[in-house]
Amino acid sequence: MSDLYIAAGLAGALVCLVGHRSGDAHSWGPQLLSLGSMILMALGLVFPGVCAATAAFLWSMAMACADSREWGAPIDLGAMALLMELMTHDATERPHVHMAGMTDVTTGTAALVVVIWVTARAGDTMFRQVFQRPSEYPVKWMRGVGVYRQSGAVVMILSMAAMFL
Repeated sequence: MSDLYIAAGLAGALVCLVGHRSGDAHSWGPQLLSLGSMILMALGLVFPGVCAATAAFLWSMAMACADSREWGAPIDLGAMALLMELMTHDATERPHVHMAGMTDVTTGTAALVVVIWVTARAGDTMFRQVFQRPSEYPVKWMRGVGVYRQSGAVVMILSMAAMFL
C-alpha cells in the first residue's frame, strides 16, 4: 500500500509542476525541486530529499515575500517538508524512511500538520477575497492551470499524510 501512496505523491508533485510550468523559471523552480526531493525519498536518499524539500520551501517563501504573490505554494511546500521530516525520524535510530509502526506521536503530529495546512490554505483564499488581491492568473486561459496546481497539491499532501496511517 505504501508504494501506491508514494506513486500518488509523485503524481501530485508532477501535476503541481505542470500547473506551474506556464510561468517563468522562478515560478516552477521550487516545484521541480520538490518533485526531485520526493524522488530522492522514494529512492531511499533521505537526507538529500529532506534538504531539497526544505530548499524548495525556502525558495517559494522568498518569492512570495518579494513578489507579494499568493501564499499557496509556500504553504504546500512547507507542509510537504514537515511531513517528509516526520517520515525520517525514529526515536532510537539515525534518520531513515520509516513508515511501518509509526508512533502515535508521529501520526498525531502528521495529522496536526494536515489540519494546519488546510487552515492555512483556506486563510489564503479568504484573505485574497477580502483584500481583493489580483488573481495570479491574469489571462483567462491561464485560470485552468490553477486547477492543476491546486489538485496536485491536494493529492501530494494527502498521499503523504496517508502513509502515516
